[in-house]
Amino acid sequence: MFRSSPAGEPAQHERGQVIVIVAVGMLAFIAMVALVVDGGHAWGEQRDSQNGTDAAAEAGAVVLAKNLPYTIQGQAAPYSDANVLTAVQITAGENNVDLDSAYYTDFNGNRLAGPIAVGSRGPAAPPTAAYGVEANGSKEFDTFLAGVIGFQTMTTRTTATARTGVVSEAPPSTVLPITFPVTITGCDNTNGVVTDPVGSRWTLGQYYVVPLCSGGPGNVGWLDWDVHEPGTPDACDGHGNGTAELLCSVNSPSNPAMTIPDWFYVSQTGNQSTAGLQDALNQYSVPPGPEQNAPAGTTVLIPLFDATCADEPTGAGSELANACTAGPGHGQSMWYHLQDWTAFEIDWVDLNGGRSRCGTDSVVSGTPGNGSTGCFGGTFRGYMGPGVLRAPGSGDVQAAYWGVALVR
Repeated sequence: MFRSSPAGEPAQHERGQVIVIVAVGMLAFIAMVALVVDGGHAWGEQRDSQNGTDAAAEAGAVVLAKNLPYTIQGQAAPYSDANVLTAVQITAGENNVDLDSAYYTDFNGNRLAGPIAVGSRGPAAPPTAAYGVEANGSKEFDTFLAGVIGFQTMTTRTTATARTGVVSEAPPSTVLPITFPVTITGCDNTNGVVTDPVGSRWTLGQYYVVPLCSGGPGNVGWLDWDVHEPGTPDACDGHGNGTAELLCSVNSPSNPAMTIPDWFYVSQTGNQSTAGLQDALNQYSVPPGPEQNAPAGTTVLIPLFDATCADEPTGAGSELANACTAGPGHGQSMWYHLQDWTAFEIDWVDLNGGRSRCGTDSVVSGTPGNGSTGCFGGTFRGYMGPGVLRAPGSGDVQAAYWGVALVR
């Protein structure tokens, strides 16, 4: 028998429909709140994961960077493929990122053929063509409200590639106003410049007595920054010219931003016998390492030259070492082609001939002694610092200033 509802009272099935509609609406509302809350949380986790993966890739590139000054010069790489993997893994872990994979890349960030996984070579050196590391990471995290709709956890996946290279541009006020030859150079018994007959280069990590011979091409040169920034005042402009300005530039490096390879003006060559300049240089002789040889917050570099010219080359290709058409120059006031950077860990400096070693130690095979009255005692080191990176080239046999940067 059919029974009707009292007037104004909804039917039973209508009440059931309202419950379903409310339940669906509540679920949709929770889903929208979950989208906002957990979506925002996921965005933050994605950012943190990306930062951690970036750091892991950079850590691997730093190890490659430490090898770079040695491999460019043909020396054995001090760090292995296993060292690269350890650096990547530890850094990823410290940033709460799971390292899924890592691969070696070229300077442009492209995987090397294979591909070659970081860690696949074990105790052997990384590939010689490897200038970068690609890291792929992931991070799983719990949700707040999305579990209601079946998502208890979420995972973010990130990738990053970092590379190492030669720093071609040094920042302002970081370079000592002095340049050493790229090739091992000594003095003969008349204090004349003698270059190693087989063209050997200074070896990183080896102690040398670098002599200052008589003035002329091929000898240690003292750089004048004013030529490169005419009309631009620097901290040493008020000290006049010559030794006084040089002394100021040693005490307070005042170079403009420098991009090499290129030509730079040398106002004086050879030994500058002044106690003040010697004392200023000896301020950098604080052991144990070159990174502690400079005032706080600075990185002091020394450029190396491979050619000299009587005048500044101009025109297309003028930045190259073979661009000089005016001859190598004579005496003082000439142009030097700066090819590479180095950090020279100064043990001591003698510009006054007080140390007999300056005139007796020979760094060039076959010479009786260097005959010089001034010299630098110390070790060529590598530096890692800021600047514009470029891929190493055939001329970078003494490159010792390198950096690391993210490709993507």
